[in-house]
Amino acid sequence: IAFYFLGAILPDADSEDRGAYIYHTIFFPVAYIVHFLEYPLLIISKRKKGHRQSLHTIMGIILSSFVIVFLFSLLCRWLIGYGFSVLSLLFLFFCLFVGQFLHLIEDKITKPEWKINWI
Repeated sequence: IAFYFLGAILPDADSEDRGAYIYHTIFFPVAYIVHFLEYPLLIISKRKKGHRQSLHTIMGIILSSFVIVFLFSLLCRWLIGYGFSVLSLLFLFFCLFVGQFLHLIEDKITKPEWKINWI
């Protein structure tokens, strides 16, 4: 459930002023990781840096979901000494992806002229 809630606020890590809600929660380290992940996404997607840009795309939420789950898996293996099954990691990825996708839907509802892009 934590991954779903994280996904619901994660796309706003592209906020320019760090005023987004995610920077004021226990998830703030993840926000900084995803914020740096935005730079390769900008190159791949040929988009400009800013709010509702590369992290607000389908490719952006897939890539950020993958990276966060991968880093979480590595952290658990390092701290606890064992990892999760592939099925468990896929479930975490799914929760994070759905949370982010619903964030994009919510942004579309609040700003109808904005469109959800694949890249």
